Amino acid sequence: MTKIYHTDYCLYRLDEDDEYAEEQEFELSVAYTYDKGYAQTGPSYDCGGEPGEPPSVEIHSIEVTYTKLPITLTDKELEKLQEWLVDNHEEY
Repeated sequence: MTKIYHTDYCLYRLDEDDEYAEEQEFELSVAYTYDKGYAQTGPSYDCGGEPGEPPSVEIHSIEVTYTKLPITLTDKELEKLQEWLVDNHEEY
């Protein structure tokens, strides 16, 4: 059984098409699973070794904390969130 973790994340977004726009802040509630990956194995008598896998996350849901509404992230925002989750994940 895979454990689903929950965390809060602050997203800062600026509408780059509007030069007068102010930065918006969203507090997000994120549900995700975490895979710690594994180290590479060296060559042995009967095997040339196996490459390692870095830690990774799979995001199951993202919603704005106070309104509980879903939010669509850009590819860049999603990549940044995934990196943050891997770097800040804590087992509990």
